[in-house]
Amino acid sequence: MLIVNIKRRIRPMPVLALTGLVLFFTPAVWHLVGIWLTSSAHHHGLLALPLTFWLLHRDGAFASSQRAPTLCLPLVAGLCGAVGLTAVGYLTDLKIAQHLGVYLALVTALAIYFGAPGLRRHGAALAFLGFMVPAGDLLIPPLQGLTTEAILLFGRWVDLALTRDGFLLTSDAGRFVVAEACAGLRFLMAALMLATFYGLACRFPATRMAVFIGLATILALAANGLRAFSMVWLATISDMQWGVGLDHYYFGWLIYLAMFFALYGLGTRLRPANPRAI
Repeated sequence: MLIVNIKRRIRPMPVLALTGLVLFFTPAVWHLVGIWLTSSAHHHGLLALPLTFWLLHRDGAFASSQRAPTLCLPLVAGLCGAVGLTAVGYLTDLKIAQHLGVYLALVTALAIYFGAPGLRRHGAALAFLGFMVPAGDLLIPPLQGLTTEAILLFGRWVDLALTRDGFLLTSDAGRFVVAEACAGLRFLMAALMLATFYGLACRFPATRMAVFIGLATILALAANGLRAFSMVWLATISDMQWGVGLDHYYFGWLIYLAMFFALYGLGTRLRPANPRAI
């Protein structure tokens, strides 16, 4: 009788522990979703989870024959690390720590579900899930510098007289500031995510994947530089009639879409001749 009572008391513990973990991570998750919805540089984060689950499903990760759930010491350590990292984020208001904690917790939960063999088999897809973390803001200042240099370079090609003072450019029509929003982080992160997903979906070999991601990086930086220069050039030749209003955003989206099509074209050329079925 005593043994039966002990079992009844222990049985709810996993449910209570899981509920506690969900409640613990909820504030960090909501902040993460808020960034995805409000920051144009991180909208791609909304797609990270569904695309990762597509890759996992494509590779049969959720098939019962492929799963061997386990709770080994490294996975327990990973879960404790996720809790600790998120707790530090809460205490110091360091958002990136909270976001990384959520990512680590999600990867650990999936690893427990798949088991150690599944973790090794699907490690690339779980690494791709890292695009859910809104990182890269530290790259904004150097990206602003690269964009400014690109505008000057394109300007020399078309004999457009420009003078530079930091991120401030002056032409005959007026002054232009290469703001943080013009740095191209959105172009870069979206291109990296698309290139990585395409490479994983087509099962690129490691070397080919590295080449594709490198080309995607160059393409994203060049596309953003061309977009920024086009706005300066159009505004200059039209005496500030074009390139300074809503057409600024419309043209930016056209360049954005053109970059995606160009990236897809590169991917089709690098795609293995006989990839396994996607």
